[in-house]
Amino acid sequence: MATVTYTFAGISNPSSTHLAKPGAQGDLPPANGALTADAEATSPQYTALATSDESRASAEDMFSHALWEFHWLITVDRATVTRIDISCEGWGFADSADGWRLYIRNNTTPAWELLGQIANDGEVTLAGAITANISDYITAGGLIYVLAEQVGLQQCDVWSTVEVDMTSCQLTYTPASTFVMAQVNG
Repeated sequence: MATVTYTFAGISNPSSTHLAKPGAQGDLPPANGALTADAEATSPQYTALATSDESRASAEDMFSHALWEFHWLITVDRATVTRIDISCEGWGFADSADGWRLYIRNNTTPAWELLGQIANDGEVTLAGAITANISDYITAGGLIYVLAEQVGLQQCDVWSTVEVDMTSCQLTYTPASTFVMAQVNG
């Protein structure tokens, strides 16, 4: 087995590989596994998402649940993937409720499936793993979709906010066999 980890290190706007989108949705999580139509993160936001360094990328909204949507373009054959590990360090807060949730998109159903949740406003790392039906979570084009969504809504002064310090997607996979042909001198 081998592993490969994807982060936003070195990613800038516009990105042709991994994508991050700050936004908001009225549903918790978005219905039918819907993806947002929000704009791509800025280059400074990608820098904030790249490492665990207390430099956070923020998404906020006055009327809906603030969220970050992440798209990971994988570089290994999805048929060889045996495990998907998602990790997201951040926090969420609002007037009505503090906390946030981490989801992965099942592209077959389609629906957002909960990986982890926390009900406080302190920074934590939410993480979860997929170990069965892996191809349900990786599109034929090699994309994995992840969502970090704040659980509360604004009621007075504090907007719905989710701030992410770092996020990553690690795959465990079976590498292709290496065949070495030896020349026989005779």
